[in-house]
Amino acid sequence: MLDGIEIDVADPYRDSAKLNYLRGIIFGGEQGISFKDEYASEAGSIFILAQHEGEPVGLIRFRPFKDFAKLERMGVLPKYRKTDLASRIFKKALDVAGMMGYDKGYGICEKELIPYWQEQGFSLVVDAPPLHLTNKTFYAITLPIHVPDNHVRITDHPDRINAPVGHWAEYDERKQQSSAVNKQNKPDVSNLTPEEAKQTMLLKIKHAKLYETKY
Repeated sequence: MLDGIEIDVADPYRDSAKLNYLRGIIFGGEQGISFKDEYASEAGSIFILAQHEGEPVGLIRFRPFKDFAKLERMGVLPKYRKTDLASRIFKKALDVAGMMGYDKGYGICEKELIPYWQEQGFSLVVDAPPLHLTNKTFYAITLPIHVPDNHVRITDHPDRINAPVGHWAEYDERKQQSSAVNKQNKPDVSNLTPEEAKQTMLLKIKHAKLYETKY
């Protein structure tokens, strides 16, 4: 396993130059995908970006649909293609999709790569028509995605739902810290008058809110 690798959800503004750098090399240069085809379906897309010591080296894009997450545009620079980097990027994408509640992934691949992707858990989508693109034919494949118990739900706190994609764990950690502070600072009001107890509780609640994460 390579050292110095960071794989995370790309920031659409901060990481845009790094994403475009990789897309130009891998998809435009090597695969001959036109600018129009490469950038035609950007709305709502989420990118996973891999960096080696700060340099962009790989990526994958997924687009959320109603019932599935479409996994596409996965690639790594040539010098990293005999490492486990692509698998790590792919796993990160599945983890993020699962946290968003998607239990099914979708992708396309060339016929000769179908056995490889079947080994990764994919199966052919029955009755799906093939796609003809850049003088190649691609076939639709799908795989189940694990949805963890702590995936994002509509009943979650708005701060958690509004957290940047892929950063829900940071919210959860800060929430636990806030709960620990609240528990530690819970005042003993047994010997206070009702009014004194009320004012003490209000003061503690105000103090605890300083620890809440806001996105």
